[in-house]
Amino acid sequence: MTIRLALIATLIVTPPCAATGVDIDIGNGVKVVAPKFKEKWSIDDSLSGNKQIKFTCVEYASPYKLTACFTANEFYASIEGFYFLRYGSLPDSKRANYDEHDDASLVYEGGTPPWHYETTAVNVGSFGVHEAPRTLCRTEDNRGGNCYVAAIQSLQTGAPAFAAIVTSEIKNRSNLNEQVAWIHRFLNNLKVETRSNAKQ
Repeated sequence: MTIRLALIATLIVTPPCAATGVDIDIGNGVKVVAPKFKEKWSIDDSLSGNKQIKFTCVEYASPYKLTACFTANEFYASIEGFYFLRYGSLPDSKRANYDEHDDASLVYEGGTPPWHYETTAVNVGSFGVHEAPRTLCRTEDNRGGNCYVAAIQSLQTGAPAFAAIVTSEIKNRSNLNEQVAWIHRFLNNLKVETRSNAKQ
């Protein structure tokens, strides 16, 4: 995976569901108000070859490790570099890997060679979450593991351009539902604001 757990340092941080929010400037006059984190960094969408799309990433480590990367760019253009593709854009040869979906549905093709996953679309607060809760991935120690991955879009009318990618390593499969619920609580605590409206 690319944010991808191999790029992530282990951090001791305030849990993502903490009430205190901090501003994260993601460019183009847009900020995300998120629970407090320890560190952030930037990457570009190098997989898709679009160097104009920059992501600002933050990590949380307790009680589950989670990485969230944000960008103030158009949703579909932003997520393609992270293996999220619209079903309707796939050639027939690739559609054969999935059940039939409407054209706007997202699929996830992570890994090399690519593994094929259908996503589930759920609404969490003001966000549309396209999630694949149990994918194969490489962990930061370069071992095979399972990860939750999701592409996040804003559902707010008139909201600025926005996209996010969330990944979380699954340490204990028996706690998967609990971990997904925790991720949803994290997302429910996010706010996307223009710079003029965001707190300084």
